[in-house]
Amino acid sequence: MKKLLFYSLIVIVFGAIGFLIYLDQQNVDPEILTIETAYTIMDDEPTLGIMIYIKGEHPIQHPESIETLKITSGSDEIDMDVSLEKIHDQGSEVYLNQTYEIYLYDLKLPTFDQTVQIHDAIFEIHCINGETYELKIGKISISPSRPTDGYLEWKTLSGVKVDQTIFERIGCVEIGFFELHHDIKGFFDGFNYSEKFQIKDDILYLYIDDEPFVFQSFPIEIIFTDGTSQQIPLFIYMNSYQLLKMSGPLIHTYDFNSAI
Repeated sequence: MKKLLFYSLIVIVFGAIGFLIYLDQQNVDPEILTIETAYTIMDDEPTLGIMIYIKGEHPIQHPESIETLKITSGSDEIDMDVSLEKIHDQGSEVYLNQTYEIYLYDLKLPTFDQTVQIHDAIFEIHCINGETYELKIGKISISPSRPTDGYLEWKTLSGVKVDQTIFERIGCVEIGFFELHHDIKGFFDGFNYSEKFQIKDDILYLYIDDEPFVFQSFPIEIIFTDGTSQQIPLFIYMNSYQLLKMSGPLIHTYDFNSAI
């Protein structure tokens, strides 16, 4: 009888603890994080993947709650409608002892016949309940595609984070090649034209400017001295699994219990 009572008390205690944990999870105030990121797109059918970190439950996690999406810019007066392809659940990350679910928003963008740069980019999410959420995401460059064949017969791509680079961004792109049939003038990373490069032992080193933005995957346009160019396709040079931990000063925090 005493054993039965003892086991009954254990079940009650653990049941109560589980219920309290459940209530605590239900009462978590929603919080959203974004990271200042540089997005370079060189494509005739441009798409964009935006990473958003969410603690707790929030309407923007659910496609059926979203009515329309825009990318705007306070400084450039850009107001661009975009369409949602899919929201991917990318797992979670613990940051400052809080767990955030990671969501990747795949967006389809309008096409442009020349390079368009969006500085101070804001991702606007308009929900069917009438609420609007404005999230700072960094900066975006959208260009039509360039020829992928040209004077540079490349074979390998890699990138390194140089010592003085604080944030998770590539400082140098290394392109191994078989042959180079014409002199290079410079390169364009979507935001900056640069002539900071060198060639050594059949490797082309492109030095990327250090800026306060995450910059891990991007295409590059190589520009030759005769005026022609060649696109090196989108490549993931870095893939950080604890991006929040490495991006502290670049993080925007939103406590959204109502619209901005």
